[in-house]
Amino acid sequence: MTGADGFAAFGSILGVFVVILLIFVGAYYFTKFMGKHYSLQVSSSSEIRVIDKLALSRDHYLLIVETGHRALLVGVSPQRIDTLAELDSEAFADLPPVQANADFISLLRNRLRKPDTDADADTDS
Repeated sequence: MTGADGFAAFGSILGVFVVILLIFVGAYYFTKFMGKHYSLQVSSSSEIRVIDKLALSRDHYLLIVETGHRALLVGVSPQRIDTLAELDSEAFADLPPVQANADFISLLRNRLRKPDTDADADTDS
């Protein structure tokens, strides 16, 4: 193999790495854009607060909403919002509201900081 062939091989390998890097950067910004524009926006007011949410699918959610002295389990879809059950509001009095617009990096950092208590329980038995 001559020097020109080695340089061409190195250039093609470097080109592949640059393309892979561009794909990762593009995917990061695309998911950030999609998360801002197509996520369930959760906010709180002095009268109504979202205590917890659970995504059932891409656009279907269960929310626990507190309003006044009532806590409600609410089903949310693009077509409708249904009250599914009334819950004991005292059980949720000490919980903070759900964070609005939490980004992926902060959620990942918080998850990595917390020890996984379920995994610890599995290894002890």
